[in-house]
Amino acid sequence: MSLKNRLTTLLDELGYDFRTFTTEGFIHHVERLKARKILFTDWDLPPGLFGLWITDTIQPLEYIFIAQDLPPILRTHVQLHEIGHILCGHPTLKYDGTTAITDLLPLFRSNLYTNSMELEAETLAALVQTRVFRYSLGHELSISVSSRPDTAEFLKAMGLV
Repeated sequence: MSLKNRLTTLLDELGYDFRTFTTEGFIHHVERLKARKILFTDWDLPPGLFGLWITDTIQPLEYIFIAQDLPPILRTHVQLHEIGHILCGHPTLKYDGTTAITDLLPLFRSNLYTNSMELEAETLAALVQTRVFRYSLGHELSISVSSRPDTAEFLKAMGLV
């Protein structure tokens, strides 16, 4: 089965109604399926790194860090790309409470993902976008899920960053 066909099947099996797509609604759907909350926060990432995902092994949380000051449509694409990693079951760095999340961030420079994993996540994001455009909802792709102002404060209060 081709990559595109495999990922199309994965999207079909999510049971999400793309006729009613909103970025926030899609993310909430993934949260329910995975029984994990996804927290987004803007971060000063190294050049060339637009987003990264860290999973929490203690609490049912996924942390997605998005490069600061991205245009809205690119921000949404990066969010979908990182969710693609989650949906594809890719490995990622794990926060286990023994170190601050910020201490994990430099490890992403060590090529955590293979080219095939990046291609999977990128293809899944593109397939989501294709379905959104199919239903004339392209405008929704310019509305990303914003970092809640209290997310960074939450991470700091927990000693995570």
